[in-house]
Formats: sequence, structure tokens, C-alpha cells
Amino acid sequence: CQEHFTVGLIHSPELFDFAAEAGVDFYLAGHTHGGQIRFFNRPLITHLDRGKQYSAGNWKYRQMKGHTSVGVGTSGIPVRYGVNPQILVHQLIREES
Repeated sequence: CQEHFTVGLIHSPELFDFAAEAGVDFYLAGHTHGGQIRFFNRPLITHLDRGKQYSAGNWKYRQMKGHTSVGVGTSGIPVRYGVNPQILVHQLIREES
């Protein structure tokens, strides 16, 4: 059992590799609004320069797990299509060793 567990609460998922290198175990992000407009479950715009595969939902990079919330708001134009708003509650439970 490891001594500690590190949660990175970072606005954008773009820093995934830096966080993993720094030893973050669980990365929580937002910023993308899930693409805000999605067709065939693909985001039209992610507002990401890198890490576009981490634009929404659960993901993993090396040993680090992450989640990018699509949130409830919008950015730029006040439209959401194909992306249901979400408010998440993450419950972290320590495993017995």
C-alpha cells in the first residue's frame, strides 16, 4: 500500500504528462465543456492545443488516472449540443492492504 495519494485539480487536461511526471495519481480537470457541441460523440471544439483525447470523461495516462468533467456552462457561444451538463462527486476510498 502506498504512503500517500496525490490528486491534481488542474483547470485544463493539457498538463497530463507534467502531472504524471510529478507523481500525481488522480488528475481532475474541466475547461473543455466536453467540446460544448458534439456530433457522433466527437467534440467540435475542445479548446485544447494538446491532449485532445482527454477532453471528456475518464482516461488514463501511464499509471495516472484522470477525469475531465464537461461541467454545466458554456464558453464563447451560449450553446450546448450533444453534451449533457454534469456535476460530479468523486469519492475516494482507501483500499485495505
